[in-house]
Amino acid sequence: MAPGRIVWRSLTHYWRTNLATALGVAVGAAALTGALLVGDSMRGSLRDMALRRLGRVECGVLATRFVPENLVERVEAACAGRARAVPLIWMTGSASNPESGALAHQVQVYGVEQRFELTRESTDDVPRPASLDVVLSAALAEELSARLGDDVLIRVPQPADVARESLMGRRDLATTGLRLTVRGISPRRSAGGFGLTPSAQAPRSAFVELAALQRALGQRGRVNTVLVTGVGAGEPRRVEAREVESALGKLLTARDAGLRLREDEQVGYLALESDAILIDEGVEEAARQSATRLGLQADGVLVHLANRIETVGDAPAGIPYSTVAGIERPEELRLLDGAQASGLADGEILLNEWAARELRAGKGQRVRLVYYAMGEQGRLLTRAAEFTVAGVVALAGVAADPGLAPAYPGVTDAARMSDWNPPFPIDLGAIRPQDEAYWDAHRATPKAFVRLDEAQRLWADRPERYGRLTSLRLVSAAPSRHSLALADAFERELMDRLGAAAIGLGVQPLRDQALAASRGSTDFGGLFIGFSLFLIVSSAMLVALLFRLGVERRSAQLGVLLSTGHTRRCVTRMLMQEGLSVSAIGAAIGLPAAALYAAAMLHGLRTWWSAAVGAPEIMLHLSWRTFVVGYAATLAVSAIAIWLATRRIAATPPAALLAGATGTPEAREQRGPGARTPTLAWVTTVAAASVAAIGAFGGISQAAGFFGGGALMVVAGLAWLRVGLDCRGRRAIDRPTAWAVLRLGMRNVRRQAGRSMLTAGLMGSATFLIVALSAFQIDAGRGAGDIRGSSGGFSLIAESAAPLLFDLNTADGREALGIAEDTRAALDRARVYALRLRGGDEASCLNLYQPREPRIAGATSALIERGGFAMAAVSRRWGPAGDNPWRLLNAELPGGEIPVIGDEAAVRWQLKRGLDEVLVVRNERGAEVGLRFVALLSGSLLQSELVISEAHFTRLFPSVEGYRLFLVQADSRAAERLPALLERDLAAHGFDVTPAGERLRAFSVVQNTYLSAFQALGGLGLVLGTVGLAAVLLRGVWERRGELALLRALGYSRRALGAMIMAENLLLVSVGLALGALPALAAILPVLAGRGGAVPWATIALTIAGVFAAAAVSGAVALRPVLRAPLLGALRAE
Repeated sequence: MAPGRIVWRSLTHYWRTNLATALGVAVGAAALTGALLVGDSMRGSLRDMALRRLGRVECGVLATRFVPENLVERVEAACAGRARAVPLIWMTGSASNPESGALAHQVQVYGVEQRFELTRESTDDVPRPASLDVVLSAALAEELSARLGDDVLIRVPQPADVARESLMGRRDLATTGLRLTVRGISPRRSAGGFGLTPSAQAPRSAFVELAALQRALGQRGRVNTVLVTGVGAGEPRRVEAREVESALGKLLTARDAGLRLREDEQVGYLALESDAILIDEGVEEAARQSATRLGLQADGVLVHLANRIETVGDAPAGIPYSTVAGIERPEELRLLDGAQASGLADGEILLNEWAARELRAGKGQRVRLVYYAMGEQGRLLTRAAEFTVAGVVALAGVAADPGLAPAYPGVTDAARMSDWNPPFPIDLGAIRPQDEAYWDAHRATPKAFVRLDEAQRLWADRPERYGRLTSLRLVSAAPSRHSLALADAFERELMDRLGAAAIGLGVQPLRDQALAASRGSTDFGGLFIGFSLFLIVSSAMLVALLFRLGVERRSAQLGVLLSTGHTRRCVTRMLMQEGLSVSAIGAAIGLPAAALYAAAMLHGLRTWWSAAVGAPEIMLHLSWRTFVVGYAATLAVSAIAIWLATRRIAATPPAALLAGATGTPEAREQRGPGARTPTLAWVTTVAAASVAAIGAFGGISQAAGFFGGGALMVVAGLAWLRVGLDCRGRRAIDRPTAWAVLRLGMRNVRRQAGRSMLTAGLMGSATFLIVALSAFQIDAGRGAGDIRGSSGGFSLIAESAAPLLFDLNTADGREALGIAEDTRAALDRARVYALRLRGGDEASCLNLYQPREPRIAGATSALIERGGFAMAAVSRRWGPAGDNPWRLLNAELPGGEIPVIGDEAAVRWQLKRGLDEVLVVRNERGAEVGLRFVALLSGSLLQSELVISEAHFTRLFPSVEGYRLFLVQADSRAAERLPALLERDLAAHGFDVTPAGERLRAFSVVQNTYLSAFQALGGLGLVLGTVGLAAVLLRGVWERRGELALLRALGYSRRALGAMIMAENLLLVSVGLALGALPALAAILPVLAGRGGAVPWATIALTIAGVFAAAAVSGAVALRPVLRAPLLGALRAE
C-alpha cells in the first residue's frame, strides 16, 4: 500500500483520536490568531475614530496667535484650486448649565461658519449655530444635562496681543463668557465627533458662530486656525502639509506675524513695531539681517515707563510717570549747545531740556529712576536705579519723536494723563499741571535716554520670552528711499527669512499625524498573545500528548511497517504527514473560532476590562493577512509539537514495537537519586532564602527580592520533587487495602519521573505566575500622605482652562483672583504649587493613541526645592542629586538638551524611552529640542505630563502664559473642602480639581485591569493544561494495560483501580499547585503587607477550584478505558 494511502486510511480509521488532536490545534489557532485579530481591531478602530473626527481635513494652520481671516483666501489662491481652506477659532474652555449646576472642563470650543461644511463627509451633519446659539456634542450635552432650548455658559480664555505676564499685560481679563441657547445636539458619529487631535474618548465640543465668538473675544476678522481640505467628490485629493507650508511662506505679511511697519516722514525712518509691544528676539535677528541685505541702518529702541524720575539728595525734585528710552546710537541726539551727544558710559543718562528744567539738574548730577518690574506669578515689584547725568538734549529731531514710544491702547491714545488706563496701579494725584502740558505738547516723547544695553539689563530681563526692543528704526543712507516700495521690499525680505513656523503659524499634517498616532501606544496583538500564552502553550502540549497517545496505541502497526521494508524515515514522514493533515484541519477549524475569540476579547475590553482602554467604539476588524499569519504560525507550532511527540517512538526497534513497547524506558524506577539532584535542591533552597533575605533587609527592592526568592522556591520545590521521585519505596505493598491502592497510585507517579516532573513543573510555574502577579496590583491609596509616595504628599491636583496669573498662596493673589473668605480660610491650611503647562497629547496609559507632542509642565523653583514622589530611577551622569533628584532639572546639559522628569510607565511604554534617553520635541518656533530623562517617577500623580524647569519652559514656549496645573498639599479637612470651593471661585478659569487618590486610581486601574485579564486568560490556559492531564493518564494507562489486567485477575476491583488512577492524577495536580501557589504566597505576602495591600483570595481560590474541577474531569475520562478494558486480551499481550 502506498504511503499516501496509509496516511489517508489512518486519518479516517482513527478519526476519534484525530478529531481530539484537531480540536487541540483549533484551540491554539483560535488563541493565537484571535490575539493577532485583537491587535488589528484595536489599530483599525483607532484609525477609524481618528479619521472620522477629522472628516475631510487634510492639514491645518494652527496659529499661536490670531491672524487675519483673509489668510484663508490667500491659502486657497496659492494652492491654485487644489485645496479649500476653512476659517476656524479653536480654543479650550469650560461649559456650565446654570439650571442644573453641571460644569464641564476641557471643552473644545469651535467658532465655525458656513465653510465648515467642507470638513465633513456629509453636509447633513454640519452645525449651523446662529449668533446667540450653540450646538453641543452629545457627550458634552450629557455631562451638562443640557437639552434643546436650555441656556449654557461657555467660557474661553481671552486672547491678548500683549503678554499678560509682562508689565504692560492686562491680567484682569483672563476669560470671556458667552451665554448661549442650545439649538442642536450632534451625535458622536456626526459633527459631534469632530476633533483635531486623536482620542478614544467622545469629544466634549461646543460649536459657536464664528462672528459671535470673534466679537466676544475682540478679534473681529481674525482666526487662530485654518483647516485645509482636498477638492473632489467621494475620495478627495490628498493635500500635503509641505505644499501648504510652501505656499504660505510666499504670501505671509507682517500683519500675520503681529508686526507693523510705520513710516515717519518727518524724522525720516521706518519703524518695525509689534502688537505685543516687545519685538520677539527671532524677529529682531531676522529684521537686522534683512536691513543689512537692503543696505539699511537698524537701530534698536527700548522704551520703559518710569514711575518717577528724581534727583538724589536731601531735597529731591521729581517728575511722575515719564518714558525713558534706551537707544543704540546716542550720538543721534543733539545737546542744547547744538553739539552731538557723545557715547554714554555705564550708569550715565541724558535728560531732555524739559526734564532737566523740572528737576533743576545738570551735567554730573545724580538722578534716580523708580520703575515697576514683574516678579514670579504676577507679583508687581518696585525697583530703582541711579544714574549720572551726562548732558541735556534739545527737544528736537530724534529727541522730540513721540513715535519712539510704542502705541498702547488706554495710554498713548488718551487725551490727558489723568485719563490713562494702564494695567498697573498709578497715582493720578501725583500728576501735575505741567505734566499734562507736556503730554499735550509732546505726548509720550521720552524725557530721558540711556544706553540700549543698560536699558535691556534693567527692563528686558526675560528677552528670550518677550523680546528686548520696543521698536527697530530703519534708516536709509538715501532719504529718497523712504517710500512705500522700500517698506514693501523690507517686509518681503523679513517674512521670507522668518517663515511660517517662526511666527507661530505651524502647518500640521493632521491626517498623517492621526494615522501615525492610530498605530497605538500599546501593541494589543502582542499584549493578548502574552495574555493567551498559557492557553497557546497548553494547547500545543495537548496536541503533542494526544498525537503521541494515538501513535503509541498503534505501536504494533508501526512495527509491522518497519518489518515489511518501510524505512524509519518513511515511517516518520508518514506520521508527520498525518499529524500535519490533522493540524491543517484543526487550524482551519480554529480560524472562525479565532474571530469569535477576538470578538469576545473586544467585548471584554468594552465591558469587563473597559477601564483599561475607555473606548466604547472598538469594533472587530478582520484581515486575511492576519488569518494567513495565524494559520501558518499554528501549523509551525503544531509541527514542532508533533515532531517532538514522534521522534522517540520512530527510533524504537521493530521487535519492541511489535511487542507493544513505545520507547519509554523504565530503568529509573529501580534507581535511587543521583548525586546532582539533592545538591541542586539544596543550592536552590539556600539561594531562595538568600534572595528573599536580601530583599527584606534592603539590599534590593523588596518586590524583586521576594518575587525572585519565590521563583527560586519553585525551582527548589521541583528539585526536591525529583529527589522524592528518584527514591524507591521502602515498604512493600502486600495487603489489598484502600490505602495500599492509593500508595500504589502514588508509586506509579515515580515510574515516569520525567513525565511527572513536566506536568508538575508546567502547572507550578503557571500557578506561580498567576498568583504572584497579585503583588503587582497597584493600590492607589498607598502612601497617600507620604512625600516619597505616588502622590508626592499632595492631596489634590487641579487644572484650569484659562491660566492663573496670580499666586494662590498670597493674600494679594487671592484678592486679584476674587477668592472668597471661606476658600481663603481653607487655603490657609494648604500650600499650592503651580506649574506652567503646554497642552498636548496625554502621555499616560490612559491614551490609546501614540503620543506625538506630550503635555509638558514647567516646575517652579519652589516645587523643585520641595521635591517628592517615589523615584524609579535617577541618572548619575549629571552630578550628584543628593536626596532631591528634582534639582537635576536645573542642570545644564550639553548640546542644548533640556533635563526632564517623567513617570517610568509613561516614558517606557507610551514614549518608548528610558533613563538618560532623549525625546525630541518642537519648541514654539518649530525648532527641534532634545529632552533628556534625568529621573523617572514610579507610579506617580504626574503620569500625564513631562516636567521640566520653569526657566527651560519659558524658553521653549514663550507665549504660554500663567499657570494651569496645580498640586495642592493640604490637611485632610482642607482637602475635603477645597475642590468645591476652588471650582466655585475659579469657575471663570475653568478650574477642575481632582483628589490625588482618584487620579491615581484612574492610572492604576489600567495596569490592574491588564493583570486581571492576564490572570483570567492564564487561568483558562491552566485549566486547559489540566485537561491535558487526561492525555497523560490515558497514555500511562495504555502503557500499563497488561499490569492493570493482571491486578484485576488478582482480585482488585474496577473501583480500586479507578481510585489508584485518580490518586495519580490528583497527586500531580496537588503537587503542581502547591509548588506554584505556596512560593507565590510567600513572595507576595510580605510585599502586600509592607504597602498595605490585600491578597486576592477569591481569584486564587477560583483558579485552584477550576484546576481541581478540570483534574477531576480528566481523571474520570482516564478511568473509562480502565473500566472497559477486556481482561483476556490485555493478559495475552502482557
